[in-house]
Amino acid sequence: MAFEMLEHGGGMAMSKDMRKDNSMATDPTTKQMAGTANPAGDFDAYSIAEFCRRHSISPQMFYKLKDQGLMPLTFRVGTRVLVSKEAAAAWRRERETEALEEASGDGAAG
Repeated sequence: MAFEMLEHGGGMAMSKDMRKDNSMATDPTTKQMAGTANPAGDFDAYSIAEFCRRHSISPQMFYKLKDQGLMPLTFRVGTRVLVSKEAAAAWRRERETEALEEASGDGAAG
């Protein structure tokens, strides 16, 4: 990788090629250095953004359902809010069980 700096208005600026090379940039969804994440995505806990991405739901839907008690348990590490892998799996099982009950007519009448 070439470390090439260009003059820019009395200061220095990165070249276009250097800006494109973000191999050491931080991934905003996982707050990890790019290239250091487990390629299989096998994390012990997920950020809310990662949980939502992995389950194809929006963060807005996550918080709407969380207010209704329909999201997995979360925990804090410093300022980060995380969902454990086990809580995510339990949440999926609960949603699947509810869907099966509704499909079989055993669900609560509304």
